[in-house]
Amino acid sequence: MSKHKMNPERGASMIEMMGVLALGAIMVAATFAIYRTTHTRIVRMGVSADLTDLANNAKTLFAARGSYTGISVGYLIKAGALKTERAPAIASGLSVQPEAEGKQFSINLTGLKYNDCVWLTTQKFDFADAVYANDMREGNASDNCASGNQNKVSIFVK
Repeated sequence: MSKHKMNPERGASMIEMMGVLALGAIMVAATFAIYRTTHTRIVRMGVSADLTDLANNAKTLFAARGSYTGISVGYLIKAGALKTERAPAIASGLSVQPEAEGKQFSINLTGLKYNDCVWLTTQKFDFADAVYANDMREGNASDNCASGNQNKVSIFVK
């Protein structure tokens, strides 16, 4: 009679290890997707707040004048109504200019990606009279957004 006992195997098989790695990969991918969505929401909330501040500060600054003639990014910075000429996070360019013979002004964002263009044109800004994409005034503004990252959105303020 042999006195050798067989030791039961310990540990996981290769298949079990691959299963654990696959589950880990799925969890990491889901985490990145959630991060991207959350990051986009936070950036857009900041852009919305920045645009609201810009519009309200400009309206306050020009209220006594009765006209927006002469409004520009440079003028708003000198007057302290705007902190920087840098465009909001989703755009590469920012301009502010008088419209309708000084009765209103437009906030223009350029270099927008398609998704950001659609988002901006579908927002209900309390201060906005109209929102146009790529200088097209007819139809639904979000339908005028083009693929790529060269979109322009103009927000008109009275």
